[in-house]
Amino acid sequence: LRELIAGSDLIIDAMLGYGINGELYGEVRRLIRLVTYSTTSVLAVDLPSGLDPDQGYQCEPVMRANLTASLALPKVGLTFADSKEYIGDVYLLDIGVPDAWFTQEKFARPPYGPHGYVKLTDQ
Repeated sequence: LRELIAGSDLIIDAMLGYGINGELYGEVRRLIRLVTYSTTSVLAVDLPSGLDPDQGYQCEPVMRANLTASLALPKVGLTFADSKEYIGDVYLLDIGVPDAWFTQEKFARPPYGPHGYVKLTDQ
């Protein structure tokens, strides 16, 4: 597995998502450590595995992404200073949430642009 990771151009981290709760264990923990100790670039879907979506604190271990593609709205955990070293550049992706939902939930619809995304940060 270490050789497969090292020989890859990109790792897509979609192991954990918004529902993370507690410390990481088992294969998830092992995979994060293997990727973290490699030089392979990482694209995190929504947020890096091991990063709390609401509080921004990191479980042990936490994936270090070069780029995070957050879905619909940025997760609050991405905005904390302690999260910066784990998230890389952050893009917000339009996943087709209806305008009515944004209005109902009192969120401004993000300015996704003509290609369906907006860049939120530069690391």
